[in-house]
Amino acid sequence: MKRFVAILLFIINISPFSVYSESGQYIVYETGLVVPSGADEISFIFSGIHLENEIAAMEKMRQNMFLSKLNQKITLTEFYNLLIALEQLYVLNGYFLTRFIVPPQTIEEGASIHVIVYPGKIESIDTTQLSKRIAKPISSYFTDLLEREGLEYPIIENAIIKSRDLPGVDLETTIKAGEKPGTSSLQLNADHDLINGYFGYSNGLSEAAGKDQFTTYYSFNSLLGYGENFYVGYTVDPENNNAPEITDYREASLVGVSIPLTPSNFFLFGSYNNSITQPKGLNKKGDFTQTDIGIDYQLKNTRLEKYTVSAGLQWLTEKERSTFSYITEDTFYDESESVELKLKAMDLSFFNNWTMRAESSLKIATSRLGGTKKNNSNLSRVGATTDFIKWNNSIKLNRGLPLQLQLRTHLNFQKLISDHGVINAEQIGITGPGQLSGFVSGHMAGDEGYFFRTDLGRLFYPFYKDDAEIEKKKTLSLEPYFHAAVGATYLKQPASGEYKHLEAGNAGLGVKIRIPNFLLLSDYLDINLEMATADKNLADSKSSTSYLINATFSF
Repeated sequence: MKRFVAILLFIINISPFSVYSESGQYIVYETGLVVPSGADEISFIFSGIHLENEIAAMEKMRQNMFLSKLNQKITLTEFYNLLIALEQLYVLNGYFLTRFIVPPQTIEEGASIHVIVYPGKIESIDTTQLSKRIAKPISSYFTDLLEREGLEYPIIENAIIKSRDLPGVDLETTIKAGEKPGTSSLQLNADHDLINGYFGYSNGLSEAAGKDQFTTYYSFNSLLGYGENFYVGYTVDPENNNAPEITDYREASLVGVSIPLTPSNFFLFGSYNNSITQPKGLNKKGDFTQTDIGIDYQLKNTRLEKYTVSAGLQWLTEKERSTFSYITEDTFYDESESVELKLKAMDLSFFNNWTMRAESSLKIATSRLGGTKKNNSNLSRVGATTDFIKWNNSIKLNRGLPLQLQLRTHLNFQKLISDHGVINAEQIGITGPGQLSGFVSGHMAGDEGYFFRTDLGRLFYPFYKDDAEIEKKKTLSLEPYFHAAVGATYLKQPASGEYKHLEAGNAGLGVKIRIPNFLLLSDYLDINLEMATADKNLADSKSSTSYLINATFSF
């Protein structure tokens, strides 16, 4: 018996699902297949399916999916649902632009149903849902994808991730069926924060725990419509005679810009940093400026891995002079010019179980590359040089442990390749929040040095219920943790009263608190309370306990 069925393809929104990227990106896929009206009333003996242009790697999945229905009486609705599920399996296995077309045909009992598999291509890109300020840079990443048949997932994923890397952008991509058979259309939707930033308070300065510090930071995202990021920051340490301090007053300002050279993998960057410091009781005033320009290049950018190299030029000056008007000579004057080569790496599946963020940089004075050597006679440190080469590394590793524990480690070190010590601004500091904390006796820094810190904590959501509609991350969270750290500094030529080699360690407890939508005015309020007891390898050094607080109000 023959049964004639007109099987038509309708391009409408049906059965959407998300392809999840572990770094948080979503690609929403919408099939172009639709079950014809009245399909529940049409039944037949299913004798098989023939996929024209079937991908060999998917043949076994297709056989397994339809095996239970072979030689069974099924409805047309059941057949279409299986076909839609198979199309989605193609997407989940990386053939994400694949489209199934069921041409009009007569279904004969004992004969296979004919289905055409199109490798797919992007017919059009819909940017009408994008803000005008981000439409141009985002579109530039996707334009090259048009009309490319059999486009592989990593290529479009790279365009999506680069778009989401633009400042203030949260992009979602919907893959719809195109107007032409076997094609797709990309619909780009994005939230765009024109301005974001934070206000911060800390009493845990690197130079002296207990000294108040207030910070504000603003980021202006694609203000001109090119994906550029302008940012400004300001920090002030007000007078506080009750705190153990070596500074009466300090303020610092920062301005900078980052510009993507879309659609390439290059970024231009530049920044200017200035700070003014007045040491306690010394009638002196310090002035520090740092200017950076350079270029970044993304070697690799996927949902799990990101590798970036950069090359930059840096100009640095630092001077100290008396606050008495009749003294016009600088107490010291540092001036340097250097080239910095840097590699940044992020791997969310490092050795399968770790999250790794690392940074390695080689900084070379331009005088060693043929530039003019700065002739500074009164440097900030005796025996120092501005003609240096140094190597810095920072490695952060995180992983989950049994009992929902979280382990975080941080190793940071600096090694000089040149023979002489360096000026103050080029030394490595190892004390402060997130490093060796708990010192009320002052800053620890050296020409060379290292610190290694470990935190062990557990995250709690005290007000979250499993049946709640709200996401867990949008409720208050608490993370009590234990921390411990060791470190050391080394001086090439210590001044009077300084130690050539100094070691220290600390341990303590802390708790991190995150309050989302604080007072409905911010994305979240982060509070970090930490107690630390520290000790140095000096005979006259006594262990001391400090209580540190950091609060960040982000918007």
